[in-house]
Amino acid sequence: MSDGVTVLAGCLRNASAIVKAALAVAAGAPIGLIPAGERWDVTTGGPLRPGIEDLLGAGAIAAALLATDATDASSEVRLAAMAFLSAVAELSSLLEGCSSGRELIAAGHRADIELATELERSTAVPLLRNGVFEDKRRA
Repeated sequence: MSDGVTVLAGCLRNASAIVKAALAVAAGAPIGLIPAGERWDVTTGGPLRPGIEDLLGAGAIAAALLATDATDASSEVRLAAMAFLSAVAELSSLLEGCSSGRELIAAGHRADIELATELERSTAVPLLRNGVFEDKRRA
């Protein structure tokens, strides 16, 4: 990107692929890990709400990062990894019970939750380029 920042999008499904790509891009420089959050009301641009799905996704990435030689991880990264690792056995029920999960279920999209909880199923590495995410593996 023109400002020197590379933005990758990771989740429960592609945590290890994101870490591998981030380490390669960073080349020893610090890596920022930011859980996205979401809007309370997307139609009116309401305020952001923290989402446990974002914490768990960031935690999965943090855990994958800590499994490498990343010895200088911040307390925040270590805590996100611990949160993920302590919740991994209950991902489905946690995501079904959170605000976003209940909204998805009410709208008839329970399968989206099942898809989201498939750990390490994807090797895609979404890279933000000119305002659009594209798969870094093909860029």
